[in-house]
Amino acid sequence: MRRFSVSMILLAGLVSVVLLGGCGSEPAPPQTAEGDFKDFTLKDLSNNDVSLKDFEGKVIMLNFFATWCPPCRHEIPDFVELYNEYKDEGFVIIGVAQDREGLSAVKPFAQKYNITYPVLIEDGSANKLYGPIRAIPTTLIIDREGNIANKFIGSKEKSVFEGEIKKLF
Repeated sequence: MRRFSVSMILLAGLVSVVLLGGCGSEPAPPQTAEGDFKDFTLKDLSNNDVSLKDFEGKVIMLNFFATWCPPCRHEIPDFVELYNEYKDEGFVIIGVAQDREGLSAVKPFAQKYNITYPVLIEDGSANKLYGPIRAIPTTLIIDREGNIANKFIGSKEKSVFEGEIKKLF
């Protein structure tokens, strides 16, 4: 049986992180294959069915978040600003809440944070189509043709998202 020293194990871990592109703090490589757009229907905060296809032809920022997630809470005020600033240019943010408590947790949260963009309650279907979502926040930028232009894992500054969506107008 071979013995590995702690330093060898740490070095192997460091090499893995470097080769794999970090620990999820950097953008994932863009995916631009035709047919990236996958429709799902979830309930909104008023218990109405909302389908992703309702937003076809727009630049979509699909944000998987949870009310209990500090990085998610940190970026939501920036999202509200981005949505209010660019919604008239064909841009929409869609929040997909991952909370197990569902509407009872998400609706008061959305009111507290003055969320003006659509927020949907995940039932597992969006995660299956756009995941697996292993970390939150995870945010996908979808262009007007329905292709995933970029994917971000972890919280980012407003300027990062703004730069990405402006490329698609």
